[in-house]
Parts: sequence; structure tokens; C-alpha cells
Amino acid sequence: MGWIKARLKDSLDALPPTTQTFLRSIYKLLKWPDRKRTERVFNAATSTGERLSPESLPDLVDSYPSFPPYSYAAEALETRGRTRAKQILNLPGAKGSRVFLELGCLDGMVSWALARHGKTVIGIDRRSEGFDSRALAAGVDLQTMDAEAMTLPDNSADFVFSYDAFEHFEHPDLVLTEIARVIRPGGYVWLEFGPLYLSAFGPHIYRTIPVPYCHLLWSREVLSDYAADKGAPIDFRHVNEWRIGQFRELFRSATDLETVRYEESLDLDHLDVLRQYPALVKQCTDDFEDLIVSHIRILLHRRP
Repeated sequence: MGWIKARLKDSLDALPPTTQTFLRSIYKLLKWPDRKRTERVFNAATSTGERLSPESLPDLVDSYPSFPPYSYAAEALETRGRTRAKQILNLPGAKGSRVFLELGCLDGMVSWALARHGKTVIGIDRRSEGFDSRALAAGVDLQTMDAEAMTLPDNSADFVFSYDAFEHFEHPDLVLTEIARVIRPGGYVWLEFGPLYLSAFGPHIYRTIPVPYCHLLWSREVLSDYAADKGAPIDFRHVNEWRIGQFRELFRSATDLETVRYEESLDLDHLDVLRQYPALVKQCTDDFEDLIVSHIRILLHRRP
């Protein structure tokens, strides 16, 4: 099931935004009865109980299908870059924008695809090890830089974008402040990120431990010991643990940026886990939406 869902996500990302939104609406509608039933169980539960034992983890891991590895093959990077660049260029303001800035660019292949469309592109990341030589050869200005304290001039970009990075930034509020500084008045911002920390696969360790909500059922020590034994050590610090309410308030209160489009994606495929362990899960949050909102997509406009 894990690899099937990953393939479906890749296919969904290649569809037009209106089609994606329609299909997600159908998904929510079909899952609505199960969601409400699970929410009632969660709300009735009390916050009690011990975390699950270390002995229970291997059997539960074996009961869930593995996720496919994230491919860093040259062809996969190129395909992902082209798909995301096409998505960006179909967004308001993108076709007429000249200077693009990518935050958390990793390999820089989305920037590469935009450069091939004649755009001037700057890509920044805290690490340079992943920079792809094809992006550099295409003229992308790849720089090692912290998105929380960019050294770029004010009003230096027409369009800022980021994929799968905002759940990793230690201080998303500082990053958004920097975005508002470096983007010119009238420019646009596209952010797409997740899974959020308290959702089913929030810690981003699902390729080692494919059990949904594992971080709410076992202690970090138990999970870390299991992963270390498998030769895949975990660093929980690489995700920021922000909740959906924090992100909503961050974007709502952004004085220089207005929201043009906003969408939350729900993961409702693992509600059985929430119904089985509601008391354990409730020790981590009282807000049911923390558990089911997985991804955020938002288009912002810099006020003139």
C-alpha cells in the first residue's frame, strides 16, 4: 500500500491544480463517515496510558508494507524538476516573472527546469552536497545559505517557491519574514510542504518504520534504537514539529503577504490506528486536525 500511495502521489502532482483539488475533495467525501467516527472516539478518550513496548514494534513494522526509496537517480531528479516547474509556470504571476528564488533547493533540478524556460533562478540550501551539476551548467545560481537569514538584497526576486522544506525549517516564521523582504512588491510565493509532524508520517522516518503515527505510540528512544539496529539512524531534529494551527496563524498574520490560494491535504488512510490508541495519541494533542492534516499548499502575493 505504501508504494502504491507514493506512485499515486507522483501521478497526482502531474495533474492540473484544479483536477488535483477535485480529486482531493472526492477523497475527503468518501472518507467523511470514517473521519467523524474516529473523531468521536478521539474526543471521548482521556489522555492516559503508557507508550507501547519496544517488543511490539518489530511485529507492527512487519505488518505494514514498505515505502519505495526516494530516488536520486538522474532521470528521476529531472522528471521531478520538470513536473514541478510546469506546475509553477501555471501559477498566477509565474510566466511574467523574471527572477525566481528556490528555498531548500536540495539538487536544484526544479530551478534547472525553470532556467531552461529562460528564467533567471537562484537556488539556496543549507548544504551544497546535493547540488546537481546539470543545474549549475544551466546557469542556476546555487548558493549555500540559511533561509532564515538570507544574504540576498531586498526586493531581489519576482517569484519565490519551495517544495517539502517548510516542515524542516527550524523557524518557519523567520523564513516567511525573509521571503517578504526579498520578494518585490507584486511578486508571488508558492509553498508546498508536508507531512506535518503530528500527522501519520510526520517524523519522515516511514522508509525505516512504516507504522503510521509511530512517533505517538512509542518513545523516541525506542524508535531510535530500532532504527539504529537497522542501520538507519534517526535525527528527530530535522523536522520542526509545528502544528497545523501554528501554520494557519503564521499565514493569516503575514502583514506583507496576502493569501491567494490555500489548500490542506488530509491523510485519512490510517484512522484505524487513532481509534485503537486514542488515549495514547491524545497525550500529544487535543486537536484532532493535528493528526489528519498532512500537507499544505499555499500561494501568496506580496502586497504592492
